[in-house]
Amino acid sequence: MTELEELVLSPGERAQGALVDGVIFSMDWTGEDHPGQLAAFVAGRVRAFEMEPTDVDTGVVHDAAEADPTLRRGDVPIRQLDHLSGVLARLGCAIVVWETGNDTYELLVALTGGRELTGLTYQDFPVRPWGSEPEEILVSLDSP
Repeated sequence: MTELEELVLSPGERAQGALVDGVIFSMDWTGEDHPGQLAAFVAGRVRAFEMEPTDVDTGVVHDAAEADPTLRRGDVPIRQLDHLSGVLARLGCAIVVWETGNDTYELLVALTGGRELTGLTYQDFPVRPWGSEPEEILVSLDSP
């Protein structure tokens, strides 16, 4: 079992042979398909770790975004993830991003236990805490 599995799967999920793929939330860079999906995912993962997901809500972010005239496409997901990262830190958890190299946020919730999450990978791609600097940046454009 890898360190990542120990961080993102509950003991019950590990005992049942659950896979990391089953606890990844994918969100397009422009945001959720339906408001509340990200918060519901995060709350569900917090419950999987047998904690109460207090304040795991992104409604405040959506409300603030509606009143912001400088808001650009793609800003809301970043604000949501920033907000939820703060909420999760108080619970001993973190949002981590699986860096697959595409424009989709591949997200997991990790139980940190106060540990710094560094050097994590999944299927040979880096996994890093939301808000941390990526180790490598590779930009590739393919224009027809």
